[in-house]
Amino acid sequence: MGPNPIGYIAYHADGRMMAMVFNRDRRLNGPVPTDEEKVALFDSMLACSASYTLEERRIIHHLDGAWSPAWKGALVRPYRIAGRRLFISSAPGEDPVIRRRCRLRSRIRENAVRRVASRDIGSCPIDRTDGMRMKAITHIDQALEEWRAGVRTRRLVAACDGATSLCIFDQWIDPGSGPPTHFHSVEEILTVFDGAAVFWFDGERIELACGSSLIVPARTRHGFRNTGATVFHLRAVLASPSFEASFDGVAEPVWRWAAASEPGHH
Repeated sequence: MGPNPIGYIAYHADGRMMAMVFNRDRRLNGPVPTDEEKVALFDSMLACSASYTLEERRIIHHLDGAWSPAWKGALVRPYRIAGRRLFISSAPGEDPVIRRRCRLRSRIRENAVRRVASRDIGSCPIDRTDGMRMKAITHIDQALEEWRAGVRTRRLVAACDGATSLCIFDQWIDPGSGPPTHFHSVEEILTVFDGAAVFWFDGERIELACGSSLIVPARTRHGFRNTGATVFHLRAVLASPSFEASFDGVAEPVWRWAAASEPGHH
């Protein structure tokens, strides 16, 4: 975008983002661009919109619209926070204006830092892990929670226990019960320890029994029901230290197990 581009990037707490970057010296010779000017205008900007998730010092953008159709799938960008600024670096590429290999570095001030940090509570590890020590947790001391009729949950590890990247919990589900259709903003791994259940996701149905695991991609609508005659026991691992889920027909996401100093603490 040239030596002095101008642009904006915004990360919102609902898991959405948008970015626009332009060459500062874009010009037209008249009110309607010529074919050559259209090419120059296209080469002097970029834009995209996406959902996003956070991992170890990386922002993963799940694109749903972009300046170029060649941008597909996930764009992974490293980031760091310094004081009140968020720094995001692009992958190396050729600037279409100056025709040289370069990296685009975005600098976003304090308000954007707060938005990114609040997206996945506790999942921004930059300051949290400095000086962090190992911690032992005794699970027998953690009470069972009845989230809905026939579904009992025991938190094993989460942000409220000091975790910064994952939350892990077990569930025991009575025959005929299970969570309704929902999605998480991060990847989830479900492992079956006892019993059998039917899972549904993206129009598919699959039965899992003891000794099986299911990888649920971020933002994939899914649910399951115990179809057996005994209690169904599974373990869930979320790639975020706090539990967050959006259920069909419910306006606001459900948050659990955030750190005591964070919004949404339970």
